[in-house]
Amino acid sequence: MTEKKELGKEKKDEKKLEQKSQKEDHHAVCSCKNEKKEIEHLRDELTKKNQAVLDLTRTAQYVQAEFENYKKRVDREKEGFTQFAAASLLKDILPLIDNLELAIKHKENKEDFCKGIELTYAAFISLLESKGITLIDTSGLFNPEQHEVLLTEKSDKPDGTILEELQKGYLLHGKVLRPAKVKAAKS
Repeated sequence: MTEKKELGKEKKDEKKLEQKSQKEDHHAVCSCKNEKKEIEHLRDELTKKNQAVLDLTRTAQYVQAEFENYKKRVDREKEGFTQFAAASLLKDILPLIDNLELAIKHKENKEDFCKGIELTYAAFISLLESKGITLIDTSGLFNPEQHEVLLTEKSDKPDGTILEELQKGYLLHGKVLRPAKVKAAKS
């Protein structure tokens, strides 16, 4: 009887193993189907992401090209503006040239000649001021941002005191256009 029991037990074990194997095969088939679905899903996601990257790359290239065109347009406009600004200034200078020509015509009469030159100089200064150009102050102490020392001279005044203006300096809207050339005190 023990043999029969053992044979029966073996058959039961075989059946269990076969059922277990079938379950595992079924589970493996299901798992494989799930993995295939997951792979398809991931492929779709990758395709979408690649398309998004391609779209963003195209957009970036378009924006870069637009920016380059913008820079070129601004440069052209700036060049045109500069030319127009120069024309405007030159137009304002023409009457001053006319005044100088009149003064030269009257050079025999020294008084009229000198008066014409003085009036033209005053008109020039007025024109410069109307364009934002002002004289640099040369009284007081040397300022390296606005003055250029050409000469120094021993003096009883404090070091760096401006003793003499050798050439006028000018500011354009507060920025140095040309520094004033000066003689400064040195102990």
